Amino acid sequence: MTIYNTHNKPLSFIEASKLVSEHKKLHKHYPSKEYVLATSCQIEALDIYIQANSYRLGFLSEYHLLPFNTLNQYTLSGPENKHHLILLFPWDLCPSLDWRLGISNGTHDLDFLIEQASEFLSRITSIDSKNILYYDFDIPPVMLNADANLELKSKLAELVSRHAISISNQNCFSLTRYLFNACPFGSNSLSDVSSEIVSKLKKPLSKKILITDFDNVMWKGIIGEDGLDNIEYENKGVGFIHYIYQTYLTKLKESGILIAGVTRNDEELANLPFKSGLMPFKHNDFVAIMASYNAKSSQIITLSKQLNLPLDSFVFVDDNPLELEEVSNACPSVTCIPFPLKADNFTHFITTLSQYFYINNVTKEDADRTNLYKTRAKTIIPSTESGADLTRFLISLKMIVDVNECTDENSKRAIQLINKTNQFNSNGKRILPENVKNILNSNKLFTLTLNDKYGEHGEIAAILIDSDNIIQHFVVSCRVFQRRVEHYLLLWLYQEIPLQTLVINYVRTDKNIPFQDFLKNSGASIDASENMVIDLKSFYHNYKNTLDIFVNKQNI
Repeated sequence: MTIYNTHNKPLSFIEASKLVSEHKKLHKHYPSKEYVLATSCQIEALDIYIQANSYRLGFLSEYHLLPFNTLNQYTLSGPENKHHLILLFPWDLCPSLDWRLGISNGTHDLDFLIEQASEFLSRITSIDSKNILYYDFDIPPVMLNADANLELKSKLAELVSRHAISISNQNCFSLTRYLFNACPFGSNSLSDVSSEIVSKLKKPLSKKILITDFDNVMWKGIIGEDGLDNIEYENKGVGFIHYIYQTYLTKLKESGILIAGVTRNDEELANLPFKSGLMPFKHNDFVAIMASYNAKSSQIITLSKQLNLPLDSFVFVDDNPLELEEVSNACPSVTCIPFPLKADNFTHFITTLSQYFYINNVTKEDADRTNLYKTRAKTIIPSTESGADLTRFLISLKMIVDVNECTDENSKRAIQLINKTNQFNSNGKRILPENVKNILNSNKLFTLTLNDKYGEHGEIAAILIDSDNIIQHFVVSCRVFQRRVEHYLLLWLYQEIPLQTLVINYVRTDKNIPFQDFLKNSGASIDASENMVIDLKSFYHNYKNTLDIFVNKQNI
């Protein structure tokens, strides 16, 4: 799982080296942690990453490594009473499981191997029982059959757990590197592994507040487009993980953790699912709900000031990588965690999330904490401050956009967008299915598709232009807010339609605030027919740099 907090982002070798170089002159300003990094393998490749990630956690790592393959001897030699951090692998528990020895001949007795592992673990935990990480890597087929081998691997992990040893869930084993230079970690995992190691030395402080997005997090679906009847949050089907998430938030709230909502939506829509009384997590369980179309980072900063809680006590959960990046850039001390797109990734997500909230016991004050803080939250006014600039991140997405003209045969998604979209919608008017064919006889309907490095997003925007080149409908799905596809569409029109001005059939609604903001920022004016008019030449001059964030530009 990617944690978007800047203190947890994986570092490249160049980034780690630069960070270490920049901090060397500041050694005296960092508290030093001295320890023995005890492991049987060669892990010198981790050094630069350990140093860099230690700096990011605010301390200097000064560790001593054991000579290669001497961990077992070290446990027998009566080590001095020093601070340790120990990395274990299956072959430490049972030497016959070392890939570098080949597959040993003969029959291995399961009970003997477990006894051997148990005896080793007793020795290693007598050195330091708290700071141990076990990497549950694949083992060679030393048993008679695959089932027996799986049983051995499982029993070793179970034995490790009984000794209260942390088991790493990182998929970081590289047999190639282990055979070549005795380092079991893949090159791409060195930063993550070192981050996990130094985190054992400095556990994060318990967080005090969880900020959650709503659409596709608290429920499956988009409340502004799908409506209350079509979002899914029950303990069945695609809504199941959202149901579990809401029950977990209830547990946190009852344990004294504050829960707040921050969503890009109007206040009425944001509150509707919770005020319906159908949600496992209730409206009164929130310390505050921040509903606006402004930057989420600015809302979080406002909430921090109003509640008098530092930003480093905040955890932010969202399914949208752009929102996570924006908050992470503007508020680097906030821990940002992505809500999983797939149910198979949910267990890792909830386990990771739970690590940030340490709850030993629950007092009456803990249970009442939400109500105590609600008084402070009542006067919160949504912030209008802009958020972090996402240009570099948008470029990194490698977005590919294509504009295509629709016919009666392939217009279904475009009409669906026009009829479902509320927020970025030029007028809120709908098109009846029986009128589509006639409309397309005298109007041009274009859709924009979007793909990026994460996959295909499909058709996410539509524009309907009549024979007088007036835009009768202009909609963009809220799923791609901040992607700047609305700017791309108008820049494309500037190239395709030889007009100096663009007229939009515009109607202000209670829900199309994002479209209103777009018009305002585009310098639109109103004509005698109360349509909005945009100077395309001026628009092109102001926004042509937007094209740089897209891989393809269709000759604009």
